[in-house]
Amino acid sequence: MQHLRDLYSGEWLKTCTVEYFREVKDRSSKHQDNWNYSDFVNFPKQHGFEIKDGYILYSSAFSEDCCCRMRPQEFQQEWLFFQLISCVVQESHGPILAREELICHGHQLNTGNLNRALTRWHKYLEKCHDEDPEATTMKFLEANQILELAKQVVIANLADKPNRLFVPQAKGVRHDPDEEKDEQALCYMILGETLSAVLVHAMKKCNVKLPGWEPDDEGGWGPLAHVYKKMQKGGWCPRSQATIKGQLGRNATLLYVTTCAHESNRHNIHGDQFPQQRCNSRECGFIEAEYNEAGVHQKYELSHSANCPSPKECRLVGPDEEDILDILESSEDQRKGPFPLMRIVEREGKKGIKVEQWTERTPFATISHVWSQGLGNRTERKIHACQLEMIETWVKTAFGDEDYKGHLFWIDTFAIPQNKGKEERRARLKQRAIGLIHHIFSKAKHCIIIDRHLLATSKSIHDCRTIGATLLACGWMMRLWTLQEAFTETASKSFNDLWRFTGEEDVVLLSMAGMVQRKVDHNLMVRRKADHDPTESEREAPQQPITHGRHHTRGALLMASAWRATRYRTTRNLREETLALATLLGVPISQDPTESAGRAPNGLTESNGLPATNGSSRPEASRGRKLEELMKDFWESICREDDLRNSIPPGMIFLPGKRLPFPGFGWAPLTWMSGEDEAYPYPLGTPEHPTTLKEDRGLVVKYPGFLLYPTRRKLGKIITVSKPFEFSVNRGLDEWYRVKAANQKIQQNDDSLGAEGETEEDVRLIAQDLRSRMENNEAVKIAIILSRPRPVEVTGEIGLLVELCPEDAYGSRGEPSPSEQKFLYCRIIRRVEVSRLSVGRVENCLCDEEESMTPGYGPIVSRFDKFEQEGIAGVQLHDLQEWCVDGYHHQQTPKSSMPPSPKPEDTASPPDHDGLFGRLKRAMTWSLPQMGEA
Repeated sequence: MQHLRDLYSGEWLKTCTVEYFREVKDRSSKHQDNWNYSDFVNFPKQHGFEIKDGYILYSSAFSEDCCCRMRPQEFQQEWLFFQLISCVVQESHGPILAREELICHGHQLNTGNLNRALTRWHKYLEKCHDEDPEATTMKFLEANQILELAKQVVIANLADKPNRLFVPQAKGVRHDPDEEKDEQALCYMILGETLSAVLVHAMKKCNVKLPGWEPDDEGGWGPLAHVYKKMQKGGWCPRSQATIKGQLGRNATLLYVTTCAHESNRHNIHGDQFPQQRCNSRECGFIEAEYNEAGVHQKYELSHSANCPSPKECRLVGPDEEDILDILESSEDQRKGPFPLMRIVEREGKKGIKVEQWTERTPFATISHVWSQGLGNRTERKIHACQLEMIETWVKTAFGDEDYKGHLFWIDTFAIPQNKGKEERRARLKQRAIGLIHHIFSKAKHCIIIDRHLLATSKSIHDCRTIGATLLACGWMMRLWTLQEAFTETASKSFNDLWRFTGEEDVVLLSMAGMVQRKVDHNLMVRRKADHDPTESEREAPQQPITHGRHHTRGALLMASAWRATRYRTTRNLREETLALATLLGVPISQDPTESAGRAPNGLTESNGLPATNGSSRPEASRGRKLEELMKDFWESICREDDLRNSIPPGMIFLPGKRLPFPGFGWAPLTWMSGEDEAYPYPLGTPEHPTTLKEDRGLVVKYPGFLLYPTRRKLGKIITVSKPFEFSVNRGLDEWYRVKAANQKIQQNDDSLGAEGETEEDVRLIAQDLRSRMENNEAVKIAIILSRPRPVEVTGEIGLLVELCPEDAYGSRGEPSPSEQKFLYCRIIRRVEVSRLSVGRVENCLCDEEESMTPGYGPIVSRFDKFEQEGIAGVQLHDLQEWCVDGYHHQQTPKSSMPPSPKPEDTASPPDHDGLFGRLKRAMTWSLPQMGEA
């Protein structure tokens, strides 16, 4: 890991010392100096290891006579470190780095020479591509496949569970028996990510495009237990842990670097004086401005700048609030129009604030900050004079004026009135001021970000990679209101300049800068034409607007990016979530002033009787029905907007977490700040078709899927998905699929009930209701909605197990109209993962009862035997099948929300002794008219 020191600036980066298992004499002359693709692939078998389903490593009883057997850790180091580097980073004559160059002091692994070797390898690939593009393409492919194999093995055998959350425990030094193993895994993960980043950079530089061979899983070789345990031992806030893990995903390099960069950040590590039980994985109860440097609790205090000469004598300064109110009152436009700006002026030798009205083409800067760090004010529109002087310096620096003329700026502490004593005028103008935020930030020439930790560390930061890593886990990046402040075209230009400035043309620096850039962009809703590379910089490719594409796609990509950037952010008052989202997306604000918490964006909840969450209780306890209604109103507002009404991302139906309990909205997440991860293959980002919200019925989407026809006994097991099940979709029984419950979050030592915990209870109640209906001989028809056609074999792809509702299509109106015949109305039972099974696996697998296949059966007959034992058949639907998706209304009592039961004569279930074929024949008589054009 020593090569990281050349990539990040500052003394904060600490690299682990990884033990070198002294060379094992494992190669005879037969294998000496062979470092090609076949050598890497065959290495496990030669040394007594097998790679089975899921890339799990197993020790076998056999190894080649010329190769000695190794312990698992010795084998992993030899294969995933030495062999990986030698077989990938090479020139025509062989590996660039000798084994001795990868070892230091005779007992430690050393990557200090890696960056030099990677630069040389990159130049070699460019030269080869200029001379022989076809042959070099195969070099790229072989290197890519070596890295893919190593990556999957590392993830399957060495990575920690990505959804496991550690919570700080009682103090005390404890020996971790796995520490050495964790450090070894960290080394292999960071190595693999570095090699992959440079390979991708080289392919882009050579313009080698290989659709289908490019990674589509957001990269990363982790996550790694070493960093998770490091956070736990360091006293990290559970909420910060969950946020960083969610934002950075499996990227082991950024997880490690970001954790090191924030060891002194009080936003993430609150200190010994703060009660840890006030934080959980969903919420953080820490407010920096309420604790002094010694960690002693105090009332919320306005902060001073670090350079304040005399904090006790520092006066408060602010604008005349009546001037603010008058400007806001001068227009009735809730989304555009004039707004107040501030100019710093001298009055009797002291600095003051002059309020001016914005007009078109007036240059100004916006200030984006975190209220909990002390730059906000609960009671009046004032800050300390030292802070005002620092703002003046920042504004001057942003405009780059040698002769400062007092440029205009906007900050919410001054510009958004507070609702004092429920005064109607202030409440009305506060709502207008909040509604103008999107307009204000889009018109700004500069956006200045203020974060305590960034200010404290910025003097020692000299490169874009370190700035990005520091930005990713700072308090500013975790707040909901700051997202819409950052999401403007003009503000993003500064980030574009940041990535262009690397200081030199080192391909490793550029490759790793691109890795950081993608994560920062992802969390700030920035979309670009291509990942950062030198050719992009030469062309000065502009930031790609998120609204690039077809009409419905533009809005869907905007909302998808908003969800991804919002899910790990927080706000002190949950009632303001929809207000912030509406402002972010530029839609009319549906809630009146009394429905918000009575504070400015980024601010702290005023004493107005509304509950403010502080981590001491379950978040849902403070939500109440009102929050559900606000989210419902938000979606209705989306559908009233001409630019967004058909742009609800269809992938929303696959998101985890609790859903809204209203008819027609059972597909919609209860909150966007769920702290949940999107599942593979990330359908939220591929909105190919427009959607329609049908009143009281659901969201109409187009996705492939299967109609399922199980026996009654099998159906009772399927509705809970307590165990995986498999089914075939054709009469040749040569195409099989496996379905299992989607992964859920694991929260160690955390008594708070997360969103997935609530969802599991909903699933149990839904299954209980379905079983009850089956016992009453009511028909229960089920299907699966896929997120894309033909799921892959290795990784399960997200889907939905749904109940079909034929009565909704017909209702009391008789036959459906031709436009409705292709609809399949359904209700979500639960999220599932679907994978395709290889024919060989089907022929050799165990049946549901975990008994071997009938002895003496050949592979062909085994399929037919398996078909009978599984007791389920699937009918494949058209790739553009239309589904009208809803949920079980008021899921706590799903039975009360069920539609009227169908007539017995239409739905009476056949006796179980009829078997699968009889049930399939009867079920098809219902499904065929419904499939329509599909």
